Amino acid sequence: TAYVERYPERCAGLILASPAGTAAKIEQQNTSSSFLSSRNLLAMIWHYNLVNPFSLFRLFPEWGHRNLSAYVQRRFHGHTMQDIKIQLRDYLYENIMCGHVLGASLVTLLLEPLSPQVGIRPLENRLSDPNFLRPDTTLAFMYGDRDWMDKAPAIRIRSQLQSHKRQTSIVCVRDANHNLML
Repeated sequence: TAYVERYPERCAGLILASPAGTAAKIEQQNTSSSFLSSRNLLAMIWHYNLVNPFSLFRLFPEWGHRNLSAYVQRRFHGHTMQDIKIQLRDYLYENIMCGHVLGASLVTLLLEPLSPQVGIRPLENRLSDPNFLRPDTTLAFMYGDRDWMDKAPAIRIRSQLQSHKRQTSIVCVRDANHNLML
C-alpha cells in the first residue's frame, strides 16, 4: 500500500493477500492496574523492538523448534508429504535463528503488540477513504478459507468503497491458510 500511496499513477490494481494490520485498534475497557501495567510494559518493549515473536524463538530454541513444528503441522495439515513439512520447518527455523530477521522488525513497526489483525496505521482507515486509490484502480483482498486473519475489515472496506462505486473484491482461496502460496 505504501507504493500505491506514493505512485498511484503506476498502479492499475492492488491485491492484498491475507493482509496483516488491516483492522483499527479497539480500546480496552479493562481497568485492572496489573492488566494496564503489564500491557504498557509489553507495548514499550514491543515498540522499541526489544521482543517480537522471532526473538522468543531465539531466546528459547527448544521451545521455538517444538512450536514451529506444531505450526507447520497445523498450517499444512491437508498435505500428506511429511518430508516437505520437515524441510519447510527446518528452513523457517534456520532463517529465524540466523540472527536479525527483517520481518521481525517490520512486525513491531506495523502491528500493535501481539495483535496481527491491528495495525499501527490500519489499512482499514486508509483504504476506506475513496480518495486513497485512483477511481480506476481495482482493489482485491485474498484470504484462505482456513485463514486466521479476520476478513471483517476487508468487508467493511468493500462496503464503504462500493457506496462510492469503487471496484473492490474479496477472494477466498479453497484449501488455503494464511500462506496462500503454499
